[in-house]
Amino acid sequence: MDPKHLSLLRIHDACRGLSDDEIEKLVLHAKVIHAKPGSQIHVADQPTDAIHIVLSGRLRMLVKTPSGAARTVRYISAGDQFGSLAIFTDEELPVDVVVDEKAVLLRLEREVAEELIENLPVLRSNLLKKLGMAVHDTLHLRRVRTVSKIVAFFNIDDQSVKLIAELAAR
Repeated sequence: MDPKHLSLLRIHDACRGLSDDEIEKLVLHAKVIHAKPGSQIHVADQPTDAIHIVLSGRLRMLVKTPSGAARTVRYISAGDQFGSLAIFTDEELPVDVVVDEKAVLLRLEREVAEELIENLPVLRSNLLKKLGMAVHDTLHLRRVRTVSKIVAFFNIDDQSVKLIAELAAR
């Protein structure tokens, strides 16, 4: 593994408190993925076969609206992970996960993840804490929202003010 990625893994929330030997064990069984923007990492409602630890970059979790449009419900970035809920519950992940910005991920296949979770209590605890935080954020509606923007105009004539007010009313 690239020393830069190893350094990022050592400070990742999932690895907080793990010994060097435990991190080496994790690295030995993991696959590093370099993902380009637009790459789909997971397809909604398909079996989740891995935990992905995000070392760098940004991904989006998307759901389909009733009209069929994709809606971003969460951004995932360095320090985050996804797939653990499906591993712990043995259910499918109900979202698409797509790379938003070039990303480096550490992929732990289901069998390896289950073994590491079983044998490394600190890793298990860290993953459960992150999972709990994600549930908390969802329950408290800390999801992606449309942010209103304030626009200021200086030295504007009356006719322009009238046109802008008409546009704003639409």
